[in-house]
Amino acid sequence: MNPNAISRLHRDHLLKTMKDGAQLLTELSDRSYRSGFPSLEISAIGEHYRHHLDHIRLFIDGLDERVIDYDQRRRDQDVARDRVRAIEETSELMDALQQIPERQLDGELEVLQCSAKGFERAAVTSTPARELLFLNSHAVHHFAIINIAAGLHGLDVACDIGVAPSTLSYRNEQPGIKPS
Repeated sequence: MNPNAISRLHRDHLLKTMKDGAQLLTELSDRSYRSGFPSLEISAIGEHYRHHLDHIRLFIDGLDERVIDYDQRRRDQDVARDRVRAIEETSELMDALQQIPERQLDGELEVLQCSAKGFERAAVTSTPARELLFLNSHAVHHFAIINIAAGLHGLDVACDIGVAPSTLSYRNEQPGIKPS
């Protein structure tokens, strides 16, 4: 498979995950979206959702210059506190992902990120395909936390939100394990 085809595949997977996330938000109340759990050190659902969107925005914004700096998040509090605004931002980012020119899905790019407290930011070479794969995995990770937080609010959300695709496949292949 050529690099553009791989990037398109990973973009499609990310778009599906984002669609699932936006659907999840429609099932939440505004209060549950904004409320955190300080005693458990779990941030509000909105904070986790905003964080995942910030990474996607940085990927899109960095493609022209071929430099993605994941430490320069916007931390838009409107997106973190307003569930409807978060759904709108998701839609805008999904549109932007679909409109990325083919030429930008190929080649290398530089990724900047601090990987540990007290250390300087590291620069590594990556590809759009690898970063799209990371963004999808990152979203699934935060959706797992969102699922836990929703449960603490007494909400019942789709059981496969926040479950790694490989885990879903494994569960479906195993006799006696109830698929999610």
